[in-house]
Amino acid sequence: MDEEDAGLGDLVVFGAVKFFTQALIAPFHVAKILQQVNYIPCDDFVVRVQHRLESLPTQGDGDGDDDNSGSPADGADSSNGDASSTGDGDNVSELADSIYAQATAPAVVTGPGSAIVVDEQGYLVRTTFSLSDPVRPQYQLPPQDGSLFDTLSNIWRQPDEGLMSMWKGGVNTFSPEGRLFQVEYAIEAIKLGSTAIGLQTSEGVVLAVEKRVTSPLLEPRSIEKIVEIDSHIGTAMSGLTADARTMIDHARVEAQNHTFTYDERIKVESLTQAVCDLALRFGESADGQESIMSRPFGVALLIAGVDEKGPQLFHADPSGTFMQFDAKAIGSGSEGAQTELQEHYNKSMTLRDAEKLALKTLKQVMEEKLNSTNVQLASVVPVAGPQLGVFRIYSEKELEPIIAEL
Repeated sequence: MDEEDAGLGDLVVFGAVKFFTQALIAPFHVAKILQQVNYIPCDDFVVRVQHRLESLPTQGDGDGDDDNSGSPADGADSSNGDASSTGDGDNVSELADSIYAQATAPAVVTGPGSAIVVDEQGYLVRTTFSLSDPVRPQYQLPPQDGSLFDTLSNIWRQPDEGLMSMWKGGVNTFSPEGRLFQVEYAIEAIKLGSTAIGLQTSEGVVLAVEKRVTSPLLEPRSIEKIVEIDSHIGTAMSGLTADARTMIDHARVEAQNHTFTYDERIKVESLTQAVCDLALRFGESADGQESIMSRPFGVALLIAGVDEKGPQLFHADPSGTFMQFDAKAIGSGSEGAQTELQEHYNKSMTLRDAEKLALKTLKQVMEEKLNSTNVQLASVVPVAGPQLGVFRIYSEKELEPIIAEL
């Protein structure tokens, strides 16, 4: 729909459709937005506020001395008090929440004994806002010259900063602050997942993950947190296992396509990049097909493998970012595990030492006692020939002697 040719009817229909759509998708987010007022460009609003302030009666204590040393709440109270005794009380009470600025906030427009405050994103701040009273909105609409329809028309003409910015709940829509909230929420979800650890040595790469056995009736062998992607690459996951399966299936297809096309094993970094490219495709469709995911993937991966560069370990998160690490921990116990790795990891350690360090670190952050059934261990080691490396997952019998040495 052409924004310039849109009339009032189009505006109402568009707003209603968008509102009910977002209310169904993210009701709590819409409820939060309804407590705020839309973003208005700072430069445009300053002129209107300055014009309104010039028309307001002078506020003071009667002797010509303005006292701005009080708190914002005090200022608001005095403004309301003055409103009852002036002929323009409605105008004063409209601005009562915003014209008395906090001392630390930047005053953008000044008036008689007052200051209008705008945050760095261009929102008009309501200075009486308190986190203990979240019902009152933090922001308010600047004073508008003209009718309500003029205000709506002004917002409609600036979709990037006006009406469209109300729909910040979109999974692939940037907020005015330049943030993708849904991606941030996905990263936070990973902190609730199982702890996974990866260690890179000159002899190979070790992966270790805790398995949460939540019931004695649950078969521990059915929990798979480490899987093989190709004969020389494996991955450990933390987060939503269903999301991980989608990414792993994509990685396996990429690895096989590369082998068939180039008659060589795919590089670890190339495979990681292919996985991260998929992570960024949420909420979009291509070639007439439906989108793969309507939200970001709620899983992080530790991808371990061997190629011409030797053993390598990469970390990929829902934002599509991937980095190479010598040692990395993800999941619910990642903070404590990462601290332990920083203290005890060194690049010269053997593969056996890396196995013991990985299990020892898991033992310290796990709530349950470490045993061969609630942990999974795997390694990938380099070999001569076109195969480059061999990935394998340790059996319970292989785990028992390593755990006994801890």
